[in-house]
Amino acid sequence: MVGGLGAAEIALDLRRITPATRLVLSSGFAPDASPSDWDAFLQKPYTVSELSAALQQAFDSSSS
Repeated sequence: MVGGLGAAEIALDLRRITPATRLVLSSGFAPDASPSDWDAFLQKPYTVSELSAALQQAFDSSSS
């Protein structure tokens, strides 16, 4: 995010506050954090079907 915290820092802070938080990164650019920081990544623009799949992936990762 221009002039602020980046995705990696935000992910780390959110995981520190609530480790069970599901995180889906949505961006028009490649993620600036490692894939392990996110439960799913959604490249913009995306369809409703792609959004649904990313959310399902994020929720499925909570059981692992």
